[in-house]
Amino acid sequence: MTARELYEQGCYLVYEIPDDDEELKSAFPTILNHIMAICLPYENQFRTIRGQDKMLAPPFLIGSDFENFEIPFCEEISRMVMPYAIQSKFLEADDDKKAESVLAYNKFTQTLNSITPAIETEMEVYDDDA
Repeated sequence: MTARELYEQGCYLVYEIPDDDEELKSAFPTILNHIMAICLPYENQFRTIRGQDKMLAPPFLIGSDFENFEIPFCEEISRMVMPYAIQSKFLEADDDKKAESVLAYNKFTQTLNSITPAIETEMEVYDDDA
């Protein structure tokens, strides 16, 4: 998924026409960078389960040209989760839509947690007699 596609989804979720609101468009790269940082540990869980290398740091979109920036996250996160985070951040700017913003952010976090696979790890056994 490209950043442009994600931007358009976020616009549609708040009933805006893409490129119509310059403030939303100019804020989008910063919002996306913030969301990618939040999603990084979850992406790394998907990568671990799939036998892929983990990302050591979140990707960072520099500048305002996001047309061709490919979001390097799995489809589950980029298509199912990130649009709710974008919606939340777009609504946050409108004082009359603070409650809707919180609901969208809650949907983002709930969906992120529910789709991310758990990782099994070996636990060290504690011995009371030692």
